[in-house]
Amino acid sequence: MNGRCDHICSNIPGGYRCQCRQGFVLMADAHGCGVCGRCQGGDVNCDPMSGVCSAGCQDGWKTQLCDKAVDPPMDLAVTDITEEGFKVTWSPSPDLDLEGYRVVVSKLDMTTVVNKTSDEASFPVVGLSPETDYIIKVTALFSSGGWRSQSEEAVIAAATGATPTTTPAPASTTTMPAPAATTTTPAPAATTTTPAPAATTKQTSRMTTLLTTKPSTSTVREAVGDEGSFDDGRFSCV
Repeated sequence: MNGRCDHICSNIPGGYRCQCRQGFVLMADAHGCGVCGRCQGGDVNCDPMSGVCSAGCQDGWKTQLCDKAVDPPMDLAVTDITEEGFKVTWSPSPDLDLEGYRVVVSKLDMTTVVNKTSDEASFPVVGLSPETDYIIKVTALFSSGGWRSQSEEAVIAAATGATPTTTPAPASTTTMPAPAATTTTPAPAATTTTPAPAATTKQTSRMTTLLTTKPSTSTVREAVGDEGSFDDGRFSCV
């Protein structure tokens, strides 16, 4: 008889005591044995009597006994992608023991470039290299009865964008000024030389010539002047 113990029954003064094999923990009824295989580091860190995992729980479990499962972040997505980063979003966890989230971003060679925590269900990742592939891992962090644990990782891949190519502005077109209109200066009008009035011969004598024709064969000329005389058929002025 094993005293109704699932695994091991040990006699003690006045009675007996049930015990469990490695990797199992005594249940609350003090007779049954439950699996104690969710401790961090394996069942060697599980107290077979109390079931407490001294090294904490494996990812995805919480409490001292590591007997309650927790879900990883759901609906993981990457938005707002640029050449230097992106924004990671997910659905918030409804677990009351939630403390926050951890975001880890690595290159394909597993070089970690970001390892941060966030209280929000999103995280902006900046300072990355253009046109580079990355792996994003997000875990939910919990604290239950003073014992810390975390969910399994939610994983998504993303790549940064290309560096925008700057197109040089077209060279400014120099507008040549239109040639100045040529003003044709009219040639100076030909100067019409008005001939000087003929010199007025100052007549020192005013003469009235009277021509009298007489029936005789000789012509008589009489000259009347201010002063002077008729002589030899010519005028002579003094």
